[in-house]
Amino acid sequence: MLSQKIAEFEVEFQHLKEENEELRRLLEVEPLKPMDCQACIFFMQHYVKVSGGYMKTNAGHCFHGRIKDRKPEDKTCRYFQRK
Repeated sequence: MLSQKIAEFEVEFQHLKEENEELRRLLEVEPLKPMDCQACIFFMQHYVKVSGGYMKTNAGHCFHGRIKDRKPEDKTCRYFQRK
């Protein structure tokens, strides 16, 4: 009896999961990204030239108001706006 109910719930869960994925695809909704500097419109990534190409560094700056040094994973800015 109990195992039958569990099986029914598993089938229902799978159906809801597929329906959720279909709705996200139709609405083109992406899951929210973390609120770190690299996802902000005010963050400027720094690069270095290496062997004729460019490579990201673990540094950048915020240009909202005055320029402030930031790391891509910082989450401390009150001016965050998602890209």
